[in-house]
Amino acid sequence: MRKNAGRIAATMLATGVGMGLAGGIAGAEASNPDLPVRYDAKGTDRCSVDFTIHNDTNSDAHEIDFRVDGEPLINPGVGSGDLGRLAGLKAAVHPEAPKGGYRSDAPTQTVIHTVKLGTPDQLVTLPNPLSDTHKVEYRMILGPEADHRDGDWHEVTISGCNPIQSGSAGLF
Repeated sequence: MRKNAGRIAATMLATGVGMGLAGGIAGAEASNPDLPVRYDAKGTDRCSVDFTIHNDTNSDAHEIDFRVDGEPLINPGVGSGDLGRLAGLKAAVHPEAPKGGYRSDAPTQTVIHTVKLGTPDQLVTLPNPLSDTHKVEYRMILGPEADHRDGDWHEVTISGCNPIQSGSAGLF
């Protein structure tokens, strides 16, 4: 029952975002809804991305990596392959999750990580720092159980990044 509710919520979230609700939010693609670790992202018009992870395991080692505008993967491979940007986008574990040994039957814990790409420190690292919009691709290939994570690239678009065009560069 808990997993069905999570699937419905993830589907509703992806559908709502794809329909352009909440003004300025660009479409998102969700990961496989049948896995014990599910994730998606919302792009904003403030040059940021909200990454959401729903975790039914007792491990916080599941982590999202991402890249901007098709940039090359910049972190050397770890068994699963080379990685994009890492920003500590890790799953959270429910306080009542079973202890000891990896388990995928824990109560669902949801965490949202916001990555602001329009800050002065981040803006200069973007492949095209003068663009107002950027495509952010994200996936999850880090975690203890390969068949419990979706390593496919998903994408979302962010906007409001160019200080001249948008007047803000996400500096909120």
